[in-house]
Amino acid sequence: MTASRKALLAEGIVYSRVMGSDNHTNLIAYARDDDKTDNQRKRALARTRLGLDAFRRRIEEALAEEAARSPDGAWLILSNEHLQSRLTNLREKQRLKALLDTVAPEVDVYLYLRRQDKVAVSLYGTRLRSGSVTSMVPVLPDVAGGLPYFYDYHRICSEFAEVFGRDRLHVRVFDPLRLRERDVCIDFRDWIGLGPEAPLARPERLNESISIEAQYLLTHLNQAVPMFVNDKPNPLRLGVEKRLDRVAPGRGVVPPRAAAETFYAACAPVNAALFRDFEVEGGGFEEGFDQYPSDPAPAPIDPEALAQVAARLYRDLARDHAALKARLAGKD
Repeated sequence: MTASRKALLAEGIVYSRVMGSDNHTNLIAYARDDDKTDNQRKRALARTRLGLDAFRRRIEEALAEEAARSPDGAWLILSNEHLQSRLTNLREKQRLKALLDTVAPEVDVYLYLRRQDKVAVSLYGTRLRSGSVTSMVPVLPDVAGGLPYFYDYHRICSEFAEVFGRDRLHVRVFDPLRLRERDVCIDFRDWIGLGPEAPLARPERLNESISIEAQYLLTHLNQAVPMFVNDKPNPLRLGVEKRLDRVAPGRGVVPPRAAAETFYAACAPVNAALFRDFEVEGGGFEEGFDQYPSDPAPAPIDPEALAQVAARLYRDLARDHAALKARLAGKD
């Protein structure tokens, strides 16, 4: 959507800039309760140098201006995966709807749901790249006290349906084998009715995961060089997580098969209620577990591979430093 803004606007479709240049993280910074904070809100407040109340007013004004500049009858598309995970009660979703109601008479919610154990494995890597201080194990969450909100798909759908209307909630199973042309971008394009003639640019696909050695390195870097200091982005961080995406792609740590099956079994009642109470396109989740190792012992970290990751990371940093130094010298 970011790469296609101009072409989409010519078709009467606005991909918001106010809510974020790429990913619309301002939706989360705006809608979460006052007593909650996370990386998205910290960045938003640090970037604007505003308190939360003033930030919300600025977002309301900017969204109204964006809507006023848009063609009559235009679609406004907003996209952020954290709408599922970080708006964890009705009040936050109602705050989001109240904001959108000021510019849109109708709001439809499109939600992809992936099998919970696969989400947990992906989330572990995402949390590391977001600066979370954690160890290499366990990857899967503890469900002894109940299923965390993030994996309770029935509750998530119920709350979105209550706030936005059940007929406005559209849900699909995320499974590459079931997606149109096995591509979520093409699938979403067709799902919302744009069709194959829509002028969408296709940027290069980003690495989906980093190697287990890169993850291990992050468990230590996140402690030594935290993402934020005094609620402000740490300038010493130097985008290390994005650099590792480039220099150390690969498969990260995964749980043993028995652990994945046990965790998924804890999700079974929630999933049964989800597929019973909501019309979910794509049917139920595929339930194979062959992608997990049968050996319960965690994979050992290879010191040589770890050293290679550190060396590639250093080289990436040094190259950027040298390029910046050359540019500054040229300006003199």
